Parts: sequence; C-alpha cells; structure tokens
Amino acid sequence: MDNQIKSGKPYLKVVGIIMIVFAVITGVVNVIALPSLLSLAAFIGAGGMVYLAIVLTFVIIILQLVAGIYGVQYCAKPEKADFCMKFGIAIIVLIIVNNIVGLSIGLDFKPLTMALGLILPALYIYGATLNKKLQ
Repeated sequence: MDNQIKSGKPYLKVVGIIMIVFAVITGVVNVIALPSLLSLAAFIGAGGMVYLAIVLTFVIIILQLVAGIYGVQYCAKPEKADFCMKFGIAIIVLIIVNNIVGLSIGLDFKPLTMALGLILPALYIYGATLNKKLQ
C-alpha cells in the first residue's frame, strides 16, 4: 500500500446517512412511547433518574440527527474534522452515561445493545480522524 492518506469522506457520508435514518426512527418510536413511559414513571413513583434517562435519550437522538446531517454536509471538508469528532465523542459519552443512569434505576445492562449503539459514533469518529489527517 502506498503512503497516501485515506479520506474519511465515505465513512462520514454513509454513517451520517445511517445516523439520520436511525435518529428519525428512534425519535418517532420514543415520541410515541413517551406518554406511556411518563405514566409508568408516575405510577411507580420513580425518581428523577427515570426522567433523566428519558431526557438523555432524546438528547442523544437529537445529537445523532445533527451529527448525521453535519457528517453528510462536511464529509468532503477536512477542515471540519474536529467539529465532527466532537459530535461523535459527545454521543459516545452520553450513550455511556445513559447506560449508567439505566443501571442506577434498575434496568438490565445489555452489553450487545450498548456496543451496537457505539458502533456508528465510533465509525463517525474514525471518518473524521481520517479527514483530519488530510489537513
């Protein structure tokens, strides 16, 4: 293999599109489920951690949607690599925090689910890292 640096464009573009699609689907499902979740939380007298988990879920969905849009928009702009990397890192951190909050309210830890949730942001960061090398 030669010494040319590989572009992160395909990673950011494809992963960005997938993130947009998943964020929209997840957002719709969560909006539909929200009244039931809030009713259940009120019925069982759940504390603020349940509400925190709900808020974090919606923040993650919004960040994934925005990151996906920026990934598609900035996939060919290496100067925007740092910006994209920050979005990917923020999503990963929030997914981990949300899983910790879930554990604190008694939800089962599902390593496979968490790993699957981290794959797209990790690939997004990888694409941004490749683009950063082009600067």
